[in-house]
Amino acid sequence: MSRQKLLADKFKTWGKQQVTLPPNSEAKKAAVLGVFRSRTVVSVKKPRPFWPLLFSITGTFIVILFVTQFVLPAIQPATNTSSYPAEYDLSNEERVDLNNQLRSASGLGENLRQASLGDNNNKLSKILQPITNSIEEISHSFKQQNNSSIEDTREFLKTDYGINIKTRQVERIHTRLQTIIKGHGGRIDYLSVNPKYGSISFVIPKSSLSQFSTEIQDLFHPKFLTERISAQNLLPEKRVIEIDTEVQKQSLTDLEAKRQNQIEQHNSQVEYIQNEMKKYSNSIYALKNETTTSTERQSEIKAQLAYFNNKYYSLKQLLEKENTSFDNSLQETETQIQAKKHQLSELNEQDTELLNNVETVEGTISLQWISILDAINLYVPIYWILILSCVGVIVFYLLWGRRRMFDQI
Repeated sequence: MSRQKLLADKFKTWGKQQVTLPPNSEAKKAAVLGVFRSRTVVSVKKPRPFWPLLFSITGTFIVILFVTQFVLPAIQPATNTSSYPAEYDLSNEERVDLNNQLRSASGLGENLRQASLGDNNNKLSKILQPITNSIEEISHSFKQQNNSSIEDTREFLKTDYGINIKTRQVERIHTRLQTIIKGHGGRIDYLSVNPKYGSISFVIPKSSLSQFSTEIQDLFHPKFLTERISAQNLLPEKRVIEIDTEVQKQSLTDLEAKRQNQIEQHNSQVEYIQNEMKKYSNSIYALKNETTTSTERQSEIKAQLAYFNNKYYSLKQLLEKENTSFDNSLQETETQIQAKKHQLSELNEQDTELLNNVETVEGTISLQWISILDAINLYVPIYWILILSCVGVIVFYLLWGRRRMFDQI
């Protein structure tokens, strides 16, 4: 091993002694160094700033968002959001004016009533009395309607149903909805349809509203329909009918008592007149059957007969007048009784109609054609698309734009 190591050392020494530089080594070294110095000179280009582009994109997004959220809704025509027809929608000034008119009507009724009480036998009072009673009853009902008590917790809810549907098949959905309405025992009152829009007005039983609403909601995605249900308690109208019924029943009871009183007074008066007539008739009969030869007595009999006959015929005329007056007053009372019975019958019909109205749901369905872009907007609104676009541009610049800039260095 020592001999091999000694031999290696000798060769290494000999090799170092044999190393020499070529004659043109310095020239080649200078040429090589010159090449490397030219490549190390780097011209760095200043990159364009990214902030102007970012500000322009952000400004565009803000302008579009402002136009879509504030400007467009402001220039759209205002719609009537009231659940009642416009002809029944009163302003506060109109309601105050209506109250004043009813108070004036109430005062007029009181004045007419006092005027009619001045002379019961006046024909004008008989004509004005029904008008006076009607005005007082209307005023009383109006006051009772405005003074509904919180203690009455009954509910007579009148329900209105409406739904707006967006679809790409307006005509086909319109036909299917008609079948659904009739399948729930409903009635179609109005319909119209074209390729872009459709509408249906209908009524269905209140008991079928829940199933009807569920069936329609199962047909569409929640984003494509807007359902609205409103209900109003018809308790004030119900109370008016009940109060009017009580008033009419009390009036009918008073009129029946009045009729009975008229009959009793008439019978009593007729009985008194007939008794008086009978008394005078007996006296006349007795005087006529009396026989006497006295001239003085015959003169007395003649004078008495004339007096009794005069009284008898006066009572007879009074009886006829009493019968005529009784017939007229009784007929008038009977007419009023029949009128009250008719009013009670109408109130009963109004009560039945109100209850039927409560159990009936009035509904409207509106169909609107929707484009694909509008459908996409329902899932991802336009401002979210703009936000994601801005974020994507920033991420793209940070990940790819800056890398490309450094690659050019």
